[in-house]
Amino acid sequence: EDLEDPTFDPAYTEPGRILAEEEHEIMVELTDKELLKWEKERAKEMNELDMEEGEDEDEEEEEETSEEKKETDAEKNIDIEKGAGNQTKDTDDDEEPLEIGEPNSLSIEDLRRICGREPPYYPSVPGSDNPYRDGYFTEPPKKPRPSYLIYQGIFRSIFGKRNPDASLSEIMQILGDTWRGMTEEEQAPYIQIAKEEADQYEKEKALLERAQRPSEMWQPLRRCNAVLDRLCSDPFASVFLEPVDTSVYTDYLEMIDHPMDLGTVRQNLRNKKYQTPEAFARDVRKIWNNCKIFNQHGSAIWHVADYMSKQFERIYHAWVLDFRDRYLRWVNPAARPWEPSCRQCDGKCKTPDNQMVLCDHCDAMYGISCLKPKLKKIPKGVWHCPSCAPKVGKNHTVSILSAVTEHAARKRAEIGDVPMKTVKQKMFLVKWQSLGYEHCTWETQEDINDDSIIAEFRRLEGVTPEEPNLTEKELQGTISLAKTNAQDSSKETPFHTKLYAQTRAYQFSKFGQDIPQLLGAECGPNTLISTALSDEEHGIDRHTVRLDECHHYKLEANEILHRLIDLVSPEKRDYSQSGYHASSLPPLLNGEYDTILPVTCDGLLMNVGEVNGAVSFLGYRQLKSGAKGPAEVNGLVHDIGDVIIAINGESVVGKTFAEVIQILKKCTTFAYMRFAKKSSFIKNGAATSCGSLGKFLVEDLAKVFKEDRRRLFAKRSLALLEEQKEDDESDASAVVSRDSDEDSDGSASEDAVPDSDDEDLVYEQGERRKQSRRSEDEIFDDEDSSGGEKSSSES
Repeated sequence: EDLEDPTFDPAYTEPGRILAEEEHEIMVELTDKELLKWEKERAKEMNELDMEEGEDEDEEEEEETSEEKKETDAEKNIDIEKGAGNQTKDTDDDEEPLEIGEPNSLSIEDLRRICGREPPYYPSVPGSDNPYRDGYFTEPPKKPRPSYLIYQGIFRSIFGKRNPDASLSEIMQILGDTWRGMTEEEQAPYIQIAKEEADQYEKEKALLERAQRPSEMWQPLRRCNAVLDRLCSDPFASVFLEPVDTSVYTDYLEMIDHPMDLGTVRQNLRNKKYQTPEAFARDVRKIWNNCKIFNQHGSAIWHVADYMSKQFERIYHAWVLDFRDRYLRWVNPAARPWEPSCRQCDGKCKTPDNQMVLCDHCDAMYGISCLKPKLKKIPKGVWHCPSCAPKVGKNHTVSILSAVTEHAARKRAEIGDVPMKTVKQKMFLVKWQSLGYEHCTWETQEDINDDSIIAEFRRLEGVTPEEPNLTEKELQGTISLAKTNAQDSSKETPFHTKLYAQTRAYQFSKFGQDIPQLLGAECGPNTLISTALSDEEHGIDRHTVRLDECHHYKLEANEILHRLIDLVSPEKRDYSQSGYHASSLPPLLNGEYDTILPVTCDGLLMNVGEVNGAVSFLGYRQLKSGAKGPAEVNGLVHDIGDVIIAINGESVVGKTFAEVIQILKKCTTFAYMRFAKKSSFIKNGAATSCGSLGKFLVEDLAKVFKEDRRRLFAKRSLALLEEQKEDDESDASAVVSRDSDEDSDGSASEDAVPDSDDEDLVYEQGERRKQSRRSEDEIFDDEDSSGGEKSSSES
């Protein structure tokens, strides 16, 4: 109540520190198994008391039964006489014939009464709105009869009795003449009956069409109705059948936002307000949740709601959700697990109740002689039917869907006050924040919900916890690691363990002591043999080293060597073989790549197969220990489906699968392979770099690149020659103009001195241009001579 007060300080509920730790005796409720055991013991005690009281009452009952027998014998004689009289009256009523008048005098009511005495032309099944969907009818509906056939079916036997000497053809002639002699008004009742049959035929066709849909076979809302009937039939459901009386419980609507009850759910189900079973389940769950919210936890009504909730979840899952994908017709007995008869033969076996077994999940009943294989006796404990066993038989996580858990909840609801037991619980004295020491309380570790302050208290007090401070995840990891080590201990000693053992053995040798036998076994075969020899020298009779053990250690050392090669495979490759692989093959084309795969003690650890005439990569394999191989860890092969086109510098394009496998078997440490992407692999690999067309393709590309390069150099040379020619012409014109200027200047004044600095400058610029052009031509000639080699390498 204080927590709902807005002026309440929440710091009062936060633990400050721990002051003490003690074990207290507290009262707790019995668990489900303990409650069932307590119930059996209580039932046994009640049976013993009943047996003692029954012995005293047997004598009195014997005297009373003798007098009652005399009275019942007299009453039976009177009842037999009355029953015989009533039976004669009933037989007379049943044998009373139905009077049928002339054909032209019958009304529509008379025809319906006559047709009602016969089986219906379109029969119906009680409780089924579509017998074709439910599997009761397997044939399509019969076509409707015309009015004349209805008339003929009624009066053919009557006219046969009237004319006993007439043949069948004569009787049919009489019927036809009578029908043609009737007026339209006299034929109207027969026509009306025929029209009703035609309308019913259209309805039957529509039902047959709907029955072909797979979604119509589930019928979830019909199953929800069975679930609701089961809940309402339970004696504890009486308080949930009607809405809560808010005039008595005035604060109900303040705590509950959406009231709900089983009566309202049934009304909504009849009015088809639920379109899906989830909507039905949502409203039913509201009933139990509202009860738990409004009432105190652990009260009698709270346990009733808890029991009803468990029962609903179990049968809703078993009767509705489990049949979503089973596609069973309603006529199949297994589709109706709620009916109290054998679900194997629909009750035809008439097995007595003491020979029936009940499923713990769906409550389906089966006779022990109807099951396959048959049961010799009623099994003890939990039993699941053939439909539920594959789903919940070995699944321990669905205990809420078990009738055993539900039975324990029912006992709590019946008892009301659940019996308690005394247990020892670790309690902590908590000093709360913002409160004084007078308000300290004893709390459990779950209520404190703060392991850090408990650990701090134990650290300060020097208290060692009884259990390790591990989380659930850490605990499970430790257990799994211990199991793995226990399983692997019999196979081989781990490599790091051997290194540690050798370090310890070195310490023994350093101080001149003998290495222990077990420690020498962990160090490896050499240390083990030397240890055995030293023991023989000292006359110690210990385990002898047999030849098969030495052979075992040699194999073990061989495997360790392979493991080391796997670990250092990226650094210890045979680069000479890798260079040979690259140099002996043409350059890579688009969609190709080279890779180096290490050969482990278990092989290449890759699956290959023949796909469309080529050997392709189909996936990785794992080591014997279950770990991934080095090729898979590093992703050396790009995609599944990539085609192998070369191995160790040898092309495998066009070779068979067996030939490729033989080449792979020759690889001892590494396999140098070239792959082609499956998207770029065409024409059976002929267009790859290792194919017949791929080699010529590389040569053609080199030739084209060489010609393009020569053509480019030639264009550049022509452009430079044209520029040089233009510069020469401009220089010549400049010299001619300069000579004319000098002549004109000499005639004007003989004493003038020429400008020698300008002439030297022009001459030097011309020489520089000529020298630069010569150097460029030499460069172009050198590149032209080496252009073919460069083009091939660049391609």
